[in-house]
Amino acid sequence: MKRTMYLYKVEYQEKLCYDDGDVWLDFSKNVVAFEDAMTAVSFLLTNLKDKTIRICEVTRIACVDDVYRNILPHKE
Repeated sequence: MKRTMYLYKVEYQEKLCYDDGDVWLDFSKNVVAFEDAMTAVSFLLTNLKDKTIRICEVTRIACVDDVYRNILPHKE
């Protein structure tokens, strides 16, 4: 059974703590994941587990199969 992979863009903020206050910096990462957006977010949270972050937005960009079909030369 073939599982479909999707490319997600996850926008998030990372908290930096300073003596005179906290600062939130904006970041975004592209994450390839099976199934749904929660899988992509879970992957990102696992990789950033020692940082304080908040997820702002998750967008499904494309089906990975479609991306490869458009980028790679077609072989017959």
